[in-house]
Amino acid sequence: MPSTTESQRKLRAAELQPVRDAMGAAMASYFEQHAAQIALLDEVREFNLSSRATGAQKRPMPEPLPPLGILATVGLGKGVGVTPVVSMAHSAGLPVVILVPTHQLAQEYAERLKPFGAVVYQGRREPSQSQPNEAPSDPGAHACYRLERVADAGDQNHRPAQGLCGKCPNGQAGVLQFVSRDQMRVQRATDFFKARGMDPAKTPPCQFLFRGLPDQLSA
Repeated sequence: MPSTTESQRKLRAAELQPVRDAMGAAMASYFEQHAAQIALLDEVREFNLSSRATGAQKRPMPEPLPPLGILATVGLGKGVGVTPVVSMAHSAGLPVVILVPTHQLAQEYAERLKPFGAVVYQGRREPSQSQPNEAPSDPGAHACYRLERVADAGDQNHRPAQGLCGKCPNGQAGVLQFVSRDQMRVQRATDFFKARGMDPAKTPPCQFLFRGLPDQLSA
């Protein structure tokens, strides 16, 4: 397959420039709308709080803005073009979440967006497995032993930490290994295993809740 020449790349870039300009203008307008919407929400919340004392009728909350979807074609320059988009959002005081398929790509984005305080959030992963006849390996800071059930809960728009994690033996084993100051929490974890006739020493502790997630939240 013949490689693309420099002149072909320049021609393609020139063809896509109007699309890039249109996308940038649309994003800038959308961020301005979001900033105005946030200000309006704060205003309505403040009014409704004060209405309790004044007896005034509460104002209805404004409808959320519809999402803006952009079908970006190949070669549009999404990786490079994300910097000015994030800059616009950052200037407007808006948070930005970028979803990528690989950890390597996440690190590349984080490095590019470091001036804006970018932080890489990594979700739960399967624990790393030790090889036969080798010493036990670190399961990894993001290891989850109930990954399939967590994924099912997420597919149903449920938050795993509010349901599954509180009843997970691995999570309770994590309390016993990683928590030392909250004795009531430790006691509840101890009672959890006693009530079920389980040995906490034979239950691998959750890593994600006690290592991976705290590290990311403190970044």
